[in-house]
Amino acid sequence: PQVTLVSSTAPSGPKQGRKVGQLAYDFRLLDQANKRRTLSTYRGKVVLIDFSTMWCSYCRGEAVELQQLYLKYRKRGFVVLNVLAQNYATNPIRPSDCKTWADAYKITFPVLADLFWGVFNPYYGFPQTRRIPNNVLIDKAGKIRWKKLGYSATIKTQMEAKIQQLLAE
Repeated sequence: PQVTLVSSTAPSGPKQGRKVGQLAYDFRLLDQANKRRTLSTYRGKVVLIDFSTMWCSYCRGEAVELQQLYLKYRKRGFVVLNVLAQNYATNPIRPSDCKTWADAYKITFPVLADLFWGVFNPYYGFPQTRRIPNNVLIDKAGKIRWKKLGYSATIKTQMEAKIQQLLAE
């Protein structure tokens, strides 16, 4: 399958969850090059998970700005994972749709196919009104440190400040 949630901790280890301060759910998804990406391989880096759909106008604007943030901070250990859940026709996403999205917005970070909202749901609950864009910042230890629904100039400023803080820790 394209979507796989994986356990990154032993049963006695920290509990994975959706709340700030909890260990982020680990997952494996296919990217725009049909390569499997696993969240836990990015431990030691600050990770922004951006949940989007191709039909969302806010998500399109955000994609361009996230590429700029990625280029600005990647050498300091910052990674963006853009998780797409639906294509323009609101059908389940495919890796080929991820390539179309990445090419359209000149994205150089992984764009991942979240088939049937399988990764989004554990982060936000099910049934959940699937509101997007939704962003999750994860620290170097794999813990959720910031979550935000929507995207605006104010949210971008808050996000960048939190990224700088997490990179400095």
